[in-house]
Amino acid sequence: MKFKTVLLLGAFLSLLSMVACTMRSHTEPELKVDNALNLGQAIFINQTTERPNGLDDIHINEGDTIKLQLTTALLKPPSYVWTPEDDNIVKFFRDEQDPTLYYAVALGDSGVATTVELKDVGNQAVKKLDVIIEKHWADPLYFDFIKSLNGHYYYISLYKRTWAQAEIMCEEAGGHLATIQSGEENMLLKRGMGQEENVWIGIRFVKEGEKWKLNKWVTGEPLEYENFNGKPGDPGIFAEYYFYMDINGKWENWHEISYAFFLEMEE
Repeated sequence: MKFKTVLLLGAFLSLLSMVACTMRSHTEPELKVDNALNLGQAIFINQTTERPNGLDDIHINEGDTIKLQLTTALLKPPSYVWTPEDDNIVKFFRDEQDPTLYYAVALGDSGVATTVELKDVGNQAVKKLDVIIEKHWADPLYFDFIKSLNGHYYYISLYKRTWAQAEIMCEEAGGHLATIQSGEENMLLKRGMGQEENVWIGIRFVKEGEKWKLNKWVTGEPLEYENFNGKPGDPGIFAEYYFYMDINGKWENWHEISYAFFLEMEE
């Protein structure tokens, strides 16, 4: 009787060992490509309130460099590697201070494209994106094209920002706040305002020594054409440093509140 009991106990323990091995093999599978791509959906590139899932593809204007800020919902500390199919079209560089900030440099001509693989080695996650080299491209989520004139391309923002925020957004888009050098250009922008009553333009007061100056645009171009609604001599006690175009096409100065703004790109 004891002998049979020992045999049965041995068989039972062997069975438990086999089941444990089987369970381990099911709970610790090798990571497959489709699993890595699924995990890659938890990596977000340039995530914003307006674009909560981040970029699905990357557009860069010819000759430009753009910032790519990475965020993740994965648990382990990330370790990113960018691998473009054709590094003659685009290259990626990590910021020296921020390991989640990268720069994409367009090397190819407008009209070419490639695919890039973004791998998070720490989490075994992969994200694949198309990279398209453009010309005079502004993100349609944020800008609406107005018209081109003499090799200049004009857009109006779809969101309101302060003047300082608008300046940064225009620079990151590869352009600048609009500068106005003629009545024809002023009329083009006035017609492009749509339903907006006030739109920021690329001029502000700048202090030189002890005096406030209003003699050049954000690009450094001299102020030659003017359409002020009474040109002010200084920002005044309410710090009205920044200029916008009103519904009549006139230029007025005001303080830092949120308006739509004009983006200008050049050849």
